Amino acid sequence: MFENIIFTNLCTYTLIDINGDIMDPDECRSFNRGIFQQGLYSAIVKYTGAIIRLHHDFLNTERDSTVIMKFLMSTEIYMLEEMEDYYFKSALHALSNKLEADIAYL
Repeated sequence: MFENIIFTNLCTYTLIDINGDIMDPDECRSFNRGIFQQGLYSAIVKYTGAIIRLHHDFLNTERDSTVIMKFLMSTEIYMLEEMEDYYFKSALHALSNKLEADIAYL
């Protein structure tokens, strides 16, 4: 299971718990064009790449208050925050629990 969470469809192996509510696996699969169906490793690489691209784009624009507000309210920023807050935390928690259980089993 440990390798499955890292390298295969994360939505199959991890229950996404958002404030006590378990997220529908179909919603997980459709989130951000199916990014989590390639595993946690690929999702983190894509997440990091998106953060780097956003940082680059922000630094290379003329920044008045309107541009800054538009940037901060963008859908992409929201998606990245949601990925981190909900999916990554749940998946990393599941990985940690599985690792502890495997160590205890030894």
